[in-house]
Order: sequence, then structure tokens, then C-alpha cells
Amino acid sequence: MVAAINTYILYSPLEKDRTVRVEAMRQQFKQFTISESIYPSNTHIPFLKAIIEKSKERTGKALMATEVACLLGHRRILRQIVKEATNNEEHFLVLESDSKILNFELLKNHFEPISKQYDFFFWGAWEGNAKVKRSKGQVIEGKYTIGEPLLHTIYCTYGYSLNKPTAQYLLKQSRIITTPFDIFKQFIDPRKIRLGTITKEIITTWDEGSYIRNDKFFKRSKKAVFIFFLNIKNTIQAYFS
Repeated sequence: MVAAINTYILYSPLEKDRTVRVEAMRQQFKQFTISESIYPSNTHIPFLKAIIEKSKERTGKALMATEVACLLGHRRILRQIVKEATNNEEHFLVLESDSKILNFELLKNHFEPISKQYDFFFWGAWEGNAKVKRSKGQVIEGKYTIGEPLLHTIYCTYGYSLNKPTAQYLLKQSRIITTPFDIFKQFIDPRKIRLGTITKEIITTWDEGSYIRNDKFFKRSKKAVFIFFLNIKNTIQAYFS
């Protein structure tokens, strides 16, 4: 069954291994717009070297060219949303070419009511490691919890929805390129927008590696151990929040 959700997806024909899945997702949505991903190896990004150098000067860590391209790709979608929206309440769903929808029926049935509660909602974040504050949580369909998250656990951009004012806010906050777009704690103030997420994830990614960050096996293993202990800390913090 087709969902009446206005959807954007970042995808490039260069991603030939993802074409079939993107086309399958296209069939699930009544309104489905492809916004072409930017690849530094194929697309000229003006002042790319200067942007990277400036990011290191500002934060102590230089952005990768692919991170700059990802940020610019999402900013392009945000501008399209601002232009297309006919009111301040309608939510637009944003996906990436490696997004995987785990529960399409829940997404379709709950998209509108959840959109009325939040300005910026993550249908999946940080590969399932996002935490909802216990005092803000609501259980839906028995096993999913929605609510305001711990901001520092909101990471990744493979499945989020937002309204026009939030798109405008994000464009303003990310106009000076300093950090990757998906590290939202760097430029989002939850006092200004209603931020929400869901656990368990409704949208995740296919486990096939990233076109943006090419992590080696040892690095991934070390990261997994770090996240394990960080998860314990975040779970405790969410319980008392």
C-alpha cells in the first residue's frame, strides 16, 4: 500500500549497488523525489579545500570531503522543503540511498499523528543507540517508545522528518560548515524545536558500509566496544531524565 508521505531521498546513479532498493522504496510513496548525492570525485565543490581547512581551524578536526558533500546534499533538500511546503505543519520524510524501512505499516499509520507532536523526528538514529528520556516517553503498538531523546544520542541522517520552520532553522544553523551534518548536538537547541525519536528503529540502514566514512575492521571493533559502554551510561542517564 502506498503512503501519502512527501519523501526525499539522497541518491546518485553512481551508487549502482543501491539502485534496485531505491526503486523499491519509490513504489512505497505517493510523492518521492530523488535529490542527487554529491560526490567530490565527480562533482566540483567550490572552495572545498578552504572549507576543510576552515573546519579544522574551528574545531581542531578537519572534515572529510565526503562529509562536506553529505552536508551540502542535505542542505539542498532542506531548501527544497522550504520552497515546496505550503504550511508550517506538514512533515517531509528524508531518506538516504542506504536506508532500510523495517516497519512500513507503522511509518504509514503513525507518520501524521507523530508529526503533529514534533518539529524534527528521527525514525531511526545512531544505528539503534538513541535514548528517549523516561519522563518524556510514550509507548505505541506495545513495543515502540517515542519521545524527546538525549540530544547527544541523536546521530545519523538515514531517516528523519521535519517541517518547514525546522528546515529553515537547520539551514541557518548549518550555514557555517564546521562539523558533519549528522552531529546534531553541535547546532540544535531543543528549547527551540520539538525534537523526537523512536526506539526501536523504524528506519535503519543496510549493513554494507558507508560511502562517507570508510572504517577499517579494527576501527569498527574498537568503536563497538566504546559504544557498548557508552550505551550503559546513556541508558542510566535516560532513565533519570
